[in-house]
Amino acid sequence: MRHTVFVAAALALAGVCISTAQPLSQQYAARLTAPPLYHCRYTDTPPVIDGDISDEVWQRATAVTQLHDIRGEGWPLPVFTTEIRMLWDNDNFYVCARLDEPYIRATLSRRDDIVWHENDFEVFFDPDGDGVNYFEIEINALGTLLDLQMSHPYRSGGHFFSAWDCPGLQSAVKVYGTLNDSTAHDSCWTLEMAVPHRALAVDFDDALKQGKLWRMNFSRVEWLRDGGPAENWVWAPTGLVNIHMPERWAYVYLAGDPAQSRSPQEPLQPYLEDDYRFLWMLFYAQQDHWQEHSRYIGSIEGFGLTDEDWRLIRRDNSLTLAAGLTPQKEAEVGVYATPNGFELSLKRGGRTLLLDHRGHFRVMKE
Repeated sequence: MRHTVFVAAALALAGVCISTAQPLSQQYAARLTAPPLYHCRYTDTPPVIDGDISDEVWQRATAVTQLHDIRGEGWPLPVFTTEIRMLWDNDNFYVCARLDEPYIRATLSRRDDIVWHENDFEVFFDPDGDGVNYFEIEINALGTLLDLQMSHPYRSGGHFFSAWDCPGLQSAVKVYGTLNDSTAHDSCWTLEMAVPHRALAVDFDDALKQGKLWRMNFSRVEWLRDGGPAENWVWAPTGLVNIHMPERWAYVYLAGDPAQSRSPQEPLQPYLEDDYRFLWMLFYAQQDHWQEHSRYIGSIEGFGLTDEDWRLIRRDNSLTLAAGLTPQKEAEVGVYATPNGFELSLKRGGRTLLLDHRGHFRVMKE
């Protein structure tokens, strides 16, 4: 037994991972799936924000026609249909949606009421994709808005600023039916938003710029039964009943008008997608370890990574590759922990990815 312990310790010091536990890549599989990628088209003609989404300009935008249970694959699909479209121009980011609903209800009417206590539609923006200082806008069938800014996710002690009112926001709702009448059979309600890009500017310039890659998500909270529980139907599943996981949100690429050939056809990320997911796998393990032991893991060996875990960053990457990087270049992974926090790093090909205990993600170039 002593010999076995000694060998295991020696191999760990040499960087060989020994673990009989379930691989982390399996344990967190629902949180490591590839998010959707949406090509958001540039428009020279802005839509009229009146709640009527029949404008011809919206027909030129690609439709998102399927939401999912927030927990992801294997959970029931939404019982009502939702369709979402997006556009952008030099001033605004535009969103429209159609929410099929047989009984349209809404009573909350004051700005910044907690509208998700009733059926609502929610938009989440993280334009620079760093996982902190992101934005949330919610709306109900009365057109009541709840808009706020998050410092960072709740899971890491983040807090919200509901005093933030999105400056210059335009929104409108149209109801096809009779609001709050349970005896009527309603059809749907539709909404439009024009979100000024300058309203979303935190530590970055020109949020709306051709070639940018945003992180976004949409959520539809639906109370099918009085008293709940509420259904959470989202565009990009997070793997948990928690929408405040910006790393799991969809990628939205600000493309040009194809007829004008104003932009590259494919987005380029400043990192490899599997490198990114590998760091988040370690992040989830750190949070779970803290919950159980009140301390963070201080070395890469402490994670007990299996060959299957390491294979995540040693196989071909299926999503968009970063410019100048290839999967064949070896990655260097680092772990730094204190009693109050941690930072994870992954270096490959002249770029270092950094992720800390708040969920703040950064890319550093040599």
